[in-house]
Amino acid sequence: MADPGVEELVAAIFRERPPPAAEWRRGLRTLAAARASLRALEEELVARARADGATWEQIAADLGLSRKGARARHAEREPPRPRNRAGGTRFDPAAHGK
Repeated sequence: MADPGVEELVAAIFRERPPPAAEWRRGLRTLAAARASLRALEEELVARARADGATWEQIAADLGLSRKGARARHAEREPPRPRNRAGGTRFDPAAHGK
């Protein structure tokens, strides 16, 4: 669900006057740039949260996603976990600040 402040802002913009056709293109370009900035910010914040030991469940709750959805969106940016000889992952206390 969108932030009520954002919804109120959008409603206020269109209540005052719909933008002329020339402003739509500028508005759309601004929106695309804002999305790109927000994606980059989300990626950085998730990386920091994971580095600080946050779980996918915690991150997902804050993003309004399922754990699986949050992990699918961001896990490919995580460094791979070390593998043991049997092919499984092994716990590395140094990697978790322990």
